[in-house]
Amino acid sequence: MERRSQKRDETHVPVELFARGKVHSVMLVDISIDGVLLQAPNMDLGDGEAVLVRLCGLASAVAHVRWSADGWLGLEFRRQLHPSVKDFTLHEYDGAEQLLGALRDAQAGQDAKAA
Repeated sequence: MERRSQKRDETHVPVELFARGKVHSVMLVDISIDGVLLQAPNMDLGDGEAVLVRLCGLASAVAHVRWSADGWLGLEFRRQLHPSVKDFTLHEYDGAEQLLGALRDAQAGQDAKAA
Protein backbone atom coordinates (compact mmCIF):
# COMPACT_ATOMS: atom_id res chain seq x y z
CA MET A 1 0.00 0.00 0.00
CA GLU A 2 1.29 3.43 -0.95
CA ARG A 3 1.98 5.82 1.94
CA ARG A 4 1.30 9.51 1.57
CA SER A 5 4.33 11.70 2.05
CA GLN A 6 2.36 14.77 3.17
CA LYS A 7 -0.47 15.37 5.61
CA ARG A 8 -3.84 15.91 3.92
CA ASP A 9 -6.32 18.43 5.32
CA GLU A 10 -10.08 18.06 4.88
CA THR A 11 -12.11 20.94 3.48
CA HIS A 12 -15.17 21.61 1.35
CA VAL A 13 -14.23 24.35 -1.09
CA PRO A 14 -15.53 24.80 -4.64
CA VAL A 15 -12.74 24.90 -7.22
CA GLU A 16 -12.47 24.91 -10.99
CA LEU A 17 -11.03 21.98 -12.90
CA PHE A 18 -9.86 22.47 -16.48
CA ALA A 19 -9.97 19.13 -18.29
CA ARG A 20 -10.40 18.15 -21.93
CA GLY A 21 -10.85 21.76 -23.00
CA LYS A 22 -13.70 22.54 -20.59
CA VAL A 23 -14.06 24.17 -17.18
CA HIS A 24 -15.82 22.10 -14.51
CA SER A 25 -17.01 23.25 -11.09
CA VAL A 26 -16.02 20.58 -8.57
CA MET A 27 -15.65 20.27 -4.80
CA LEU A 28 -12.25 20.12 -3.14
CA VAL A 29 -12.54 17.53 -0.35
CA ASP A 30 -8.96 17.35 0.86
CA ILE A 31 -5.63 18.91 0.00
CA SER A 32 -1.92 18.51 0.63
CA ILE A 33 1.04 20.18 -1.01
CA ASP A 34 1.30 17.07 -3.23
CA GLY A 35 -2.30 16.70 -4.43
CA VAL A 36 -6.04 16.89 -3.92
CA LEU A 37 -9.14 14.77 -3.64
CA LEU A 38 -12.04 16.17 -5.66
CA GLN A 39 -15.71 15.29 -5.73
CA ALA A 40 -16.48 15.51 -9.44
CA PRO A 41 -19.80 13.89 -10.38
CA ASN A 42 -20.17 12.75 -13.98
CA MET A 43 -16.45 13.06 -14.74
CA ASP A 44 -14.50 10.07 -15.94
CA LEU A 45 -10.87 10.98 -16.54
CA GLY A 46 -8.11 8.52 -17.32
CA ASP A 47 -5.15 7.77 -15.09
CA GLY A 48 -2.24 10.05 -15.98
CA GLU A 49 -4.45 12.61 -17.74
CA ALA A 50 -3.19 16.18 -17.28
CA VAL A 51 -5.58 18.75 -15.78
CA LEU A 52 -5.40 22.23 -14.29
CA VAL A 53 -6.91 23.00 -10.87
CA ARG A 54 -7.74 26.61 -9.98
CA LEU A 55 -7.84 27.05 -6.22
CA CYS A 56 -10.10 29.83 -4.91
CA GLY A 57 -9.93 31.64 -8.22
CA LEU A 58 -6.35 32.64 -7.46
CA ALA A 59 -3.67 29.97 -7.80
CA SER A 60 -3.67 27.34 -10.54
CA ALA A 61 -1.77 24.08 -10.45
CA VAL A 62 -1.08 21.47 -13.13
CA ALA A 63 -1.93 17.99 -11.91
CA HIS A 64 -2.22 14.43 -13.16
CA VAL A 65 -5.07 12.05 -12.44
CA ARG A 66 -3.83 9.29 -10.14
CA TRP A 67 -7.22 7.57 -9.97
CA SER A 68 -10.88 8.19 -10.84
CA ALA A 69 -13.92 6.30 -9.53
CA ASP A 70 -17.62 6.95 -8.93
CA GLY A 71 -17.44 10.75 -9.15
CA TRP A 72 -14.17 11.08 -7.21
CA LEU A 73 -10.77 12.16 -8.54
CA GLY A 74 -7.39 11.79 -6.88
CA LEU A 75 -4.91 14.23 -8.39
CA GLU A 76 -1.17 14.63 -7.90
CA PHE A 77 0.33 18.05 -8.55
CA ARG A 78 3.16 18.21 -11.08
CA ARG A 79 5.02 20.46 -8.61
CA GLN A 80 4.30 20.79 -4.92
CA LEU A 81 2.09 23.68 -3.88
CA HIS A 82 3.72 26.33 -1.81
CA PRO A 83 2.45 25.76 1.76
CA SER A 84 1.00 29.28 1.84
CA VAL A 85 -1.29 28.43 -1.11
CA LYS A 86 -2.56 25.38 0.74
CA ASP A 87 -3.06 27.38 3.94
CA PHE A 88 -4.88 30.14 2.06
CA THR A 89 -7.18 27.57 0.47
CA LEU A 90 -7.96 26.05 3.86
CA HIS A 91 -8.28 29.16 6.02
CA GLU A 92 -8.91 32.25 3.93
CA TYR A 93 -11.32 31.01 1.28
CA ASP A 94 -14.53 32.65 2.61
CA GLY A 95 -13.05 36.13 2.77
CA ALA A 96 -11.31 35.75 -0.58
CA GLU A 97 -14.48 34.55 -2.29
CA GLN A 98 -16.39 37.57 -0.98
CA LEU A 99 -13.61 39.91 -2.14
CA LEU A 100 -13.46 38.31 -5.59
CA GLY A 101 -17.24 38.58 -5.89
CA ALA A 102 -17.10 42.29 -5.02
CA LEU A 103 -14.31 42.83 -7.56
CA ARG A 104 -16.28 41.01 -10.27
CA ASP A 105 -19.38 43.12 -9.47
CA ALA A 106 -17.36 46.34 -9.63
CA GLN A 107 -15.81 45.33 -12.97
CA ALA A 108 -19.23 44.43 -14.37
CA GLY A 109 -20.53 47.86 -13.29
CA GLN A 110 -17.61 49.60 -15.01
CA ASP A 111 -18.13 47.54 -18.16
CA ALA A 112 -21.83 48.46 -18.20
CA LYS A 113 -21.04 52.17 -17.85
CA ALA A 114 -18.48 51.99 -20.65
CA ALA A 115 -20.98 50.36 -23.04
